[in-house]
Amino acid sequence: MAKAGRKRRLTKDRFLSAVMKAKSVEDSDVSEVLGIDRSTVWRFKKKNPEVVAEGENKLDEITNIRFDGTVNKEMFQRIPSVAHWITIIKGRDVSDGRVQKLVNGLYNLCSYLRIHPDRITLDYIAPVYTEMKETQERTGKPVAFGCSWTTQREIIRSWLSLEKQVPPDLISARGITKTDTKGTGKYSRMKVTKDQRHRYEKELKTVVYEKIEENPYHYFLEVLNHSKFMFYTATRKSASLDAKFNDPESQYDENVYTIHVLDKGRYGGIHWNKLLVEDALTDFRNYVSERFGIPLENVDQHIRRIESYLFPTIREDDARMTAIIKEALNRSGAIDEIPNHIWRHTFAQEFLNCNDWNFGLTASLGGWKDERILRKHYGAMPKSARIRGLRSAMGYDVKDVVTAFVW
Repeated sequence: MAKAGRKRRLTKDRFLSAVMKAKSVEDSDVSEVLGIDRSTVWRFKKKNPEVVAEGENKLDEITNIRFDGTVNKEMFQRIPSVAHWITIIKGRDVSDGRVQKLVNGLYNLCSYLRIHPDRITLDYIAPVYTEMKETQERTGKPVAFGCSWTTQREIIRSWLSLEKQVPPDLISARGITKTDTKGTGKYSRMKVTKDQRHRYEKELKTVVYEKIEENPYHYFLEVLNHSKFMFYTATRKSASLDAKFNDPESQYDENVYTIHVLDKGRYGGIHWNKLLVEDALTDFRNYVSERFGIPLENVDQHIRRIESYLFPTIREDDARMTAIIKEALNRSGAIDEIPNHIWRHTFAQEFLNCNDWNFGLTASLGGWKDERILRKHYGAMPKSARIRGLRSAMGYDVKDVVTAFVW
């Protein structure tokens, strides 16, 4: 009978590595990391008290970090409370870029204040936040490097609510509100008009052929139809680029395609089913047929078998795609400061106008959790639409205001 292999010996390096991962020298915590019996850890600690002391000192160094200009971001993320906060954020399906932005912001904030993150409590930070906000409004410059007061607000709320377990309402009551109630987004009322969209399509092809050497036509098809997809569905860039044809929650019927997307926004992942019908569906079918070499009449039957993202080439380098869109928008005379998100703003404004300001329908199709967000950023229902609604409710004939929602 073959002998069982010997268990890997518990060494100083293995023990210290486990201590840093567990952020503890307790037998149960270390044994769980190593996958060994607690009694083995107990015996090792009894025989090697100097190693245990070294582990405790390493933990103390992390826990009691002094922000004197020598702490780097790697050390900062190893602080137990920060590591725990990061784990919570990642568990909420927040995008990797958003996680890093929050971590960088907290690091910059702690460095500016020269305090350990564990000291950021509601009582401490509320007056400090108010002072930093007022200073930036007065001078026009962020107090903490790379951390405007609007970013500070988001970071502080996340830290206090997730790590310190402070109720959000209490945070708001101390002046650290969830949103800025004084105004709306700088570009929320901007859009790409119909004429600009048509010029954009022509300019986009020119820019792509100037910039892309390998398969420029396929690249053009992806960028154009990605823009159309964002226009018709109000889907954000990252969510649309992460969508796949063979997603089991997507449905492809003759008269409607239902595309499942996961929107990893600021506050966590939200699942949406985006609908394509009529012109939007026709354009998307034609794109799939041309881009993936499927006869148009067979697209409905074969689309689920495509083991690919919806827009695979541009997904590999979305920075290059964004630069190309920006250039094409600029040449077409449209706003180019937000070359991807502008399509979501365009959807909101044009779709509201086309459906006579039905905020509920617009929010449901476009992917807004609360129609009050639409009212805040895109304006209340105009007086003319309210008068038509009132007359209709009273039984009078009302002339329909028909504006087609088309590319």
